[in-house]
Amino acid sequence: MSDPAGHHWYQDLQLLTDVVTSHGVPARPQPVAGSHPIELYFSNPDLLWAAEYSRPRFGQGAFSTALDALHRQVTGTPLPNAHWFGKPNPEPYRLAEELLTQQAVQMGLIDPAAANILKAENSTAAAHTAAATVAQPVAVDSEGASSSIDKGKRDMQQHLHPQQQHLHHEPPQAPQSSTGQVLSAIFAVGDNPAADIRGANQAGPPWVSVLVRTGVFTEGLNSKSDPAHVVVTDVLAAVQAGLHGARTSRWHSMR
Repeated sequence: MSDPAGHHWYQDLQLLTDVVTSHGVPARPQPVAGSHPIELYFSNPDLLWAAEYSRPRFGQGAFSTALDALHRQVTGTPLPNAHWFGKPNPEPYRLAEELLTQQAVQMGLIDPAAANILKAENSTAAAHTAAATVAQPVAVDSEGASSSIDKGKRDMQQHLHPQQQHLHHEPPQAPQSSTGQVLSAIFAVGDNPAADIRGANQAGPPWVSVLVRTGVFTEGLNSKSDPAHVVVTDVLAAVQAGLHGARTSRWHSMR
């Protein structure tokens, strides 16, 4: 499902609870013996998101949390057969890296064989992810990043205004794969530490997380729970810093 329908959370929660507990027939008091449980797919796990109001609003992550709480109260068990996609889960980052690699191949910037290896690795990783039900994003706590990624972050940092220079030295990162350097860097720019930044950090190299103060995150030097590699004031500053860092990257040297 996508975002719930505006202010009609009560109606949506009631209907989905009826659908799940009846195995797909809301008017049926109990599931028929042998019927199959309903599987739920949530497209976005964000608890909060930035809207026109001055404070963040509840997102689909809040709705799924409420649905799970109601299911526990009604049945005594957590919400079954639920799957969460969207940031910070790995699928969007795998897809984005694969599509960017395909574009680089079309532009003649990288070897097509490297793109094929990345696609095969992503397919294997996706199969492992699909084999398990993901109840909530799981943080990856590992250390280290490639020297070229560290260099790219330093180059970005040198380009920033002094008030924008807030580099967290050891953000959480996933282990680097054999194809981690097909692209020298991918800059993930976002305003939600729990979604945008956590997802990029978990994806690991070549992803570089860039946090902007234009939405959910507006105060402080960096997020305490999900620190970004770089923090800037807005999207323009993020793009400028990313372009500056890319000037010395392998990607730029091949242009």
